[in-house]
Amino acid sequence: MSTLHDDRMRTLMARLDDLTPPAPEFEALRRPHAQPTHARGTVWIAAAAAVVLVAGLVVIGSRRDDTDPASTRGLTLHSVATRLPDGWETKGAVAGAPDPGSASIDDLTVFATAAAPTGPILGVLGVSSGSYADPATEEPVTLADGRRATLGLTHLAEARSLDVEVAAGRWVELVARGITDETLLEIGTHVNVDDAGTVGIDGTLPLGLVPTGTSSMFTAMATRGVGVDANELRTGATVTEYGPTDAGADVTITAFTPTGADAAVLGLFGRVTSIVSIGNNVSSTYAVDYSPLGGVGVYTVRGGLGFIAHASTIDTATLLDIVTSLEPVDDQEWNRLEQQRRVADTSTTQAVVDTTAVPPPLEQPTTGTPTRIDLAYDIAGLRMF
Repeated sequence: MSTLHDDRMRTLMARLDDLTPPAPEFEALRRPHAQPTHARGTVWIAAAAAVVLVAGLVVIGSRRDDTDPASTRGLTLHSVATRLPDGWETKGAVAGAPDPGSASIDDLTVFATAAAPTGPILGVLGVSSGSYADPATEEPVTLADGRRATLGLTHLAEARSLDVEVAAGRWVELVARGITDETLLEIGTHVNVDDAGTVGIDGTLPLGLVPTGTSSMFTAMATRGVGVDANELRTGATVTEYGPTDAGADVTITAFTPTGADAAVLGLFGRVTSIVSIGNNVSSTYAVDYSPLGGVGVYTVRGGLGFIAHASTIDTATLLDIVTSLEPVDDQEWNRLEQQRRVADTSTTQAVVDTTAVPPPLEQPTTGTPTRIDLAYDIAGLRMF
């Protein structure tokens, strides 16, 4: 082989090595009804391309496609959106409380099916967890076992609520979505509470509902742009905030390690719809409608991490675009964003006192001669004259 051909082959092989795309992440290979794909397939593709190049028949080029973040980017809990609406900026970041015991946890047990978060979902609150029912919508009912109950809507995007009097003066609330009132009333007869106040469910629930675990109502799933507090986040969870440069944050994105109950809890918080196209992550991305309280959400699971975003003033399509632009950042950048958030929290407007204002008049001493007043008391009759 001539020196010219030899140099050319070395150059082409170097180009092939640079242009060969990396193997996709495992999450990108999980398509419904697809057979497992192995990373060694990429090696065979590279070898075949090399043979073609040696024969001098075809020069194969390839480029990495960054339009599919779900399959090409390894997101972390320290991930930040890189594509924002015009005039917007990143407002800062918050990390979850390091002590699991410092997070506020509601006693919520969740029951669901494999269709969660879009299928039937039931949440059972403890006797001391209050109620999320809208009192204006509640109506008294009597269960088949004779116990009193009230049926109505919740403030959680109008999910159904059933408050059951499990003992005299002790009530347990059931929160349901995708469950008819007739079935919910039947489920109410399964609810009991022991002497210690622990709520239980007797027998098998209808619709194939099974327990998915316990979850907090107000941790990562409930962080919807209202006063992010590190002590109210799940341990290890993080939040990034975004909004117009001349205003406060409008979008929050919470990153966390999901549990078995999280998708079901999401279904209780809002009306959930599966998003059918977001790269290769079709089956685990959802749009959430939080009305009537307002706002929209996007929930997705990528590479074993969950991301829940909430927005108050933009639409779902714009929010989805922000979420798909998430990119991991290094520790230095993350620390800068946390510091930015701390500065924003401590920046308060100092009250200004106008020292030129005329002070209020002082009480003037009385003048003149005091007038004597004589009082007589009838002690026996407790009368005063």
